Amino acid sequence: MFSKIKKEYKRIRKMVAEMNAKITKLAKPEQIRDVGGELRLVDKKGNLNLAKDGDTEAMMDLLIFHEKTEGKRLPELFLEKAGDDFMPILERQLIESYLNRTFFSFYEVTNNKKRDFLTLSPLLDTPGFELFDPVIGRVAEEGWLLAGRFVPFQENLIHTGVIYAFAQDAKERIFDLLNEFDEAEEKKKIENPIDYPLYFYRWYRMFGTPMGQR
Repeated sequence: MFSKIKKEYKRIRKMVAEMNAKITKLAKPEQIRDVGGELRLVDKKGNLNLAKDGDTEAMMDLLIFHEKTEGKRLPELFLEKAGDDFMPILERQLIESYLNRTFFSFYEVTNNKKRDFLTLSPLLDTPGFELFDPVIGRVAEEGWLLAGRFVPFQENLIHTGVIYAFAQDAKERIFDLLNEFDEAEEKKKIENPIDYPLYFYRWYRMFGTPMGQR
């Protein structure tokens, strides 16, 4: 049974990674430059540096889910370019979920005894759920904190490639940071969910728990 689930997991993760790569190819050079600047991944010479764990995933996430061209996000442009061309139904379903059903939030792992599913309890204003991820399920410990972007797919909830882990004792520090005032947005960070991916990426780089290849 495990080998069957593991095989299905690898198939889904491969499809997500390939789809993310295809979609981000539609990004314009100036969008890549701007997102790289937001993530502080551009050096003094203007070169993009994606050397650390989570850098590439963070870059793709902002390009796919934040950037717009003529008012349209990249997944929408991808579907338009595909038009009536053949596309595997699961790929089309994934992109449609990207457009309408993804969310980024912050959770605590409260049960990882099911091996392939982690019970995630909400720390922000989103519902809890079970995350289908046999790999993270074998690494994460109860009490770990996970921030990431999630999407319903094939009766499960999966992550889109962006997921940041923190030790349990980082919870107070993270909420202190969330309650800081973001002068650029003129509101507390916790009141600005559109920038959660950016905030959590920066905090992950500062004091996160690396999970390696996922």
